Amino acid sequence: MTLSQGCQTVSAITPSHHKKTAAEIDKILVVNSNSHVERYRIAEQAFAESIQGTSYNIIDLMNEDDPVGLLQDVLNHGQFEHIYCIGAKALGSIDYIAPEQDIVFSSVLNWQRFQGQEGISGIASDIAPTSQLAMFKHFFPELTSVGVIYSDTNKARIKQAVSAAESLGITLHPVQMEDNDDIDHHIQFLSDQVQALWLIPDPVVLSSIHTTTQIFELAHQDKLPIFSSNSLFKDLGATLVVSADLPTIGRQAAILIKNTQQHETQVHYPAGSHIILNMNRTMEYQLELNYQALGSVNELIE
Repeated sequence: MTLSQGCQTVSAITPSHHKKTAAEIDKILVVNSNSHVERYRIAEQAFAESIQGTSYNIIDLMNEDDPVGLLQDVLNHGQFEHIYCIGAKALGSIDYIAPEQDIVFSSVLNWQRFQGQEGISGIASDIAPTSQLAMFKHFFPELTSVGVIYSDTNKARIKQAVSAAESLGITLHPVQMEDNDDIDHHIQFLSDQVQALWLIPDPVVLSSIHTTTQIFELAHQDKLPIFSSNSLFKDLGATLVVSADLPTIGRQAAILIKNTQQHETQVHYPAGSHIILNMNRTMEYQLELNYQALGSVNELIE
């Protein structure tokens, strides 16, 4: 494990070797779940660029088998005004041992389970549902019915999304999924009713790589386009991906740390987007595309 200080990487220092003076106390501890993951690394870099002139340390949990023990030791022997957690491994480990610490997070897929918890603020992992639906409609103006599979975790999100979809002329067909449900049953049910499937981050629906792959295979068999907010799904055949702009997430986290009051709780949606359009799937599924929308595409798959 290495501890990065500012822009310089040094070996981790324990109090038995060195005791920090008041002038040496670091203001921010950055905990990265895995710096080899591109979205984590980009967020960290953008964050570091945005807090230039501020003292900070970075811990990478990439190969750490006992992240809680490591972080407990760091917190016992260091003093930090803020902690920035990148990824679920980082946030879950810190939350377990530092409930009274002010924490800002980003790049956490299941961030809703931390929502409302005192002292935890952050940037959501995906674009606001209203913005996603508006973008779907922008690219495919003939879109009038969209299916979405969700679990109890996302009940509040779906309630808001139904209203937002209605204002856009879209009927949202939500189907709630339980832990033991077969995903193929839900896909088959929706295929007969909707023009597209909106795949949202949900720990039950996307419980494994196998289940996620199965969703795409079943939808493709029925020529049901999948819209998503996760750029990883472009390789599985998502027709349209409206994901968060990764550098913007890091910059927003830095702003949040600068402006957050002690023990304040707030979660913001990403301010920037990155749009991926699979033209092959668009043509194969014979979707009516608004070609004027192509100017906003960041990646075009042909």
